[in-house]
Amino acid sequence: MRGRAVGAGRRGRGAAPLVVAAALLGGVVACGDPAPPNVATYDADGSGMDALLVGTLRVTEACVTVEGEDGSPTVPVFPRGEVSTGADGLEFGGRTYADGDRIELGGGEGAPGASAGIPAGCPDVARWVVAPHDG
Repeated sequence: MRGRAVGAGRRGRGAAPLVVAAALLGGVVACGDPAPPNVATYDADGSGMDALLVGTLRVTEACVTVEGEDGSPTVPVFPRGEVSTGADGLEFGGRTYADGDRIELGGGEGAPGASAGIPAGCPDVARWVVAPHDG
């Protein structure tokens, strides 16, 4: 078992100050993709699946994964622009998660599409397409 899934369904100039500001924000990168290099992301269209992945967040320099109850990893693929990292950990949906924290992510298992950016250091395991956060 990869985690516990519950439910199913659908739902130029001036750049230097921007880069400095992004660096101060801890992991937010300027120029389009605010995801850090160890986080898988995709271009969300506003809809998403509504199953639930529950597990333990694992953060390494190579890849962010969610460890299931049986110890197997799943790679969460977050909506681009909705996830970042900082000194305190991974930030998503108005919350901050540290390595080892319990995490629940709405979405569904599957292929995230051509827009996905999967870090090279991520294992070749199931992908969890995280639904966009409603706010």
